[in-house]
Amino acid sequence: MPFFTETGRVCQGYKLDAINLGATANHDGADQVGGKDSSVFLDATQKADVNQLLDMGIKLYVQQTPTYQSVDIDAKL
Repeated sequence: MPFFTETGRVCQGYKLDAINLGATANHDGADQVGGKDSSVFLDATQKADVNQLLDMGIKLYVQQTPTYQSVDIDAKL
């Protein structure tokens, strides 16, 4: 499956150990990821990108701010 997102291109060109998914706005077709207090909402295309990042061995997590608990995304979405 081709991986054409900007994040995918960066990850192919650089060694990244971890990525904080950060805040992504809620939108049609998106599901909340990272727990009930998370501000990360991903649609099917974004989930496919996350799954490819996981396949590349990159640690993914959700953390609003440094004072919030970090939630690992370690299973495919």
